[in-house]
Amino acid sequence: MSREGKTILIVFLTLTIYSIGFLFEENPAFVFPFPLNPIVFGAIALQISYWNRNQKSIALFVTILGLISILNNMVLWEIILPLEVFTSFVKYPILIWLQLLFGIGIIISGIYTLTKQTNLISRVLIICGIIVFPIEYFFGLNNFLVLSYLLCSISVLIDSKPTRFYLLWPLLFFLSFGEWLTYFLNK
Repeated sequence: MSREGKTILIVFLTLTIYSIGFLFEENPAFVFPFPLNPIVFGAIALQISYWNRNQKSIALFVTILGLISILNNMVLWEIILPLEVFTSFVKYPILIWLQLLFGIGIIISGIYTLTKQTNLISRVLIICGIIVFPIEYFFGLNNFLVLSYLLCSISVLIDSKPTRFYLLWPLLFFLSFGEWLTYFLNK
């Protein structure tokens, strides 16, 4: 297993054990730390970009996507900024623009992944994932986001020549599935 795969496996195990730990509390619940998902994705994207910095253009794109993901997190801004500054900061559409940039970056990543696919089934799956993604991302239907990332993840996992950057698709699926599972199991 590559170091990128090991890193994503460690993230998967850490978040799963964290969420299972809440089952043994006084009021048991299955809770993933989903407000931290953009920071987790950004950190892993930055790490994978650093390890594969010899692939300059895609590494730069993934680095920018990771930084946008980190900056798009409201929890991060709540921690960093004082309350008065944060309340005025939220009034500006900066986070909305960052979310839009991240969504466009994911669509571009899907198109880039599509151009690198060699298997017909993989291509069909990634096309379906690209088509389904804007439905959730811009209209707020979380089930479609999980489906989109699942289709893209399956696509890159069954393709014969995946690169190390393709492992970000299963990471995105796991993070969005954890958020969906938290909502679903704790209604």
